Amino acid sequence: MPTWLKVIVWGVALVLVAGGAAAAYAWYRIRNLPDTRDLAQRVDKAAARALQEADLGNVAVAVLRDGRTHVRRLGAQAGTSNDTVRFEIGSITKVFTAIAAHRLVGQGALQWSTPIWPLLPPTQRPPVDDGTTLEMLATHTSGLPRLPESWFARIDATDDPYASITANDVLAAYASGEGRTSWRNAKVDYSNLGFGLLGVLLERQANEPYDTLVQRLVLQPLGMQNTSIALNEHEAHQLVPGRDETGKPTPPWSFDAMAGAGAYRSTIEDMARFLQAAAERTPIPAFEWSEMWAPRTSASGESVALGWQTDDLTGRIAGIKRIVWHNGGTGGFSSWMGFDPERRIGVVVLASRSSSEAVDKLGLRLLLTAVSTSFAP
Repeated sequence: MPTWLKVIVWGVALVLVAGGAAAAYAWYRIRNLPDTRDLAQRVDKAAARALQEADLGNVAVAVLRDGRTHVRRLGAQAGTSNDTVRFEIGSITKVFTAIAAHRLVGQGALQWSTPIWPLLPPTQRPPVDDGTTLEMLATHTSGLPRLPESWFARIDATDDPYASITANDVLAAYASGEGRTSWRNAKVDYSNLGFGLLGVLLERQANEPYDTLVQRLVLQPLGMQNTSIALNEHEAHQLVPGRDETGKPTPPWSFDAMAGAGAYRSTIEDMARFLQAAAERTPIPAFEWSEMWAPRTSASGESVALGWQTDDLTGRIAGIKRIVWHNGGTGGFSSWMGFDPERRIGVVVLASRSSSEAVDKLGLRLLLTAVSTSFAP
């Protein structure tokens, strides 16, 4: 080997060793940080910084640790009470949809392995049963696209993109197979269409509207009285104004048949109550929380969960073996919720701006902070 090449090889090796040593030291420092017991102060400062840097409009955060919840509201709605300020939570709705389905499974009305083909109207089925199950819809492993391309012209033509999508549209999109790959070799592929279809099928199976079903099976048992899809005149005034990525005011979204993918509005108080129920596994009849995020293996070998997203890598440096999470975004809102199911530490972030990257970053930062810092006595 030429001398110059040896120098390069040794140089690269030294850089890798030094980098590894630095990473190991950082890992050691983070895992052994002293507990300053100022979690509430750190939450408030981080939320204020994110509000200013990302111009989030209104932001509300809730952090759970050791059975205690700290709530912080910033922006124009900061001086109002929790239960009078509502945000669109977007795709966190998918968690509610999956829980409603799981409760029906627990009651014996459905099985996750149930093929969806016989649940479809006879005139709106694919020609043959393709083997798609309810579990595949709830774990994004059905091979369905995020949305059918044929919908894009309708969606892009309005500020309320899902309002015109009907149940017939959802069923027809599935029956046509547009944009779909075979579930037998498909990777996990996030699908709004899949969860919209799951919501439609739950409606048909339970013979009641989607919102009524979720209220009965999920929200009412948890005391979430200020979480809903439809808003009366008084509640509509409680919805904070949303803004798009450019800062332009944007109207609320309505979902109709796609409700199962992202229709709910909620308050930070209700979402904190939901976070605590999930992290601390509040008993609900015929339901086991941990089954929702238990690893389920996709056809491609990826680890997935029912409704939730899971992350087995991020956070391990801070001692979190698995982060269970979901985020959401609509035209004018962003949200993030995540927790450590072992330590029962969790975070919710709601913001009145379409800025998912900033809200995701804030949520994860607060979760990692809560792992190493506790509340003052």
